[in-house]
Amino acid sequence: MIRDELSQAGLHLIIKRKKVKHINLHFDNSNILQISVPISTTEQRIDEALQIKRDWIFKCQKILLEKDSRVKIKPDIFILMGEEYQIEYDPTLINSCKFDYINKKVINSFKIVSDSQRAHIYKIYAKEYLIPLTFQYAQRMGFKINKVSIRGQKTLWGTCSHSGNISLNWKLILTPEFVIDYLIYHELLHTRHHNHGKIYKKELRQLYPRTDEAELWLKQHSQLLKLY
Repeated sequence: MIRDELSQAGLHLIIKRKKVKHINLHFDNSNILQISVPISTTEQRIDEALQIKRDWIFKCQKILLEKDSRVKIKPDIFILMGEEYQIEYDPTLINSCKFDYINKKVINSFKIVSDSQRAHIYKIYAKEYLIPLTFQYAQRMGFKINKVSIRGQKTLWGTCSHSGNISLNWKLILTPEFVIDYLIYHELLHTRHHNHGKIYKKELRQLYPRTDEAELWLKQHSQLLKLY
């Protein structure tokens, strides 16, 4: 049914019965679709109207999601695991940086003036955090993996080869922790299932109950992949 399809796409449907002559649809935001209908309109007629406008609905949602997911880069702010970190400078570090997780600070040895410098720091943190975390989860859940590498793909958050080599996008470090955990479990499960079939999806939801929430977050923030 069309309403199930809307729900699976993360859309909350609001039906308003008014003293109007025609059915009208509009988005409040990328997650809320509102339909105004004449008071006497049946549920079947509403479903028919939604079905007729299906392509328009998803086209508009895609545009709104892309708009929502644009990340505004602030000169003195880093985004780590979905949280803002202040940037401080300490020339005594000598071409290095450190992370103060308690006070949410990135302390760097030089002033960051370019995207490449910012990306370099993100990549350092990604290697320090994502690689050992992936091996930790693999050992805990009984997955056999060969190696983990950090890359900068423009279209993928991660991959897993048939030989058990996992590749994670360093931009994952910008996402909340629950999204990072989801991506790691997603790729680990590919060591057993080299597809996204029904069995894979069922096991993934059993392995990581926040799967639907994480997938929706990634869909809403897809533009992160195009940064840098």
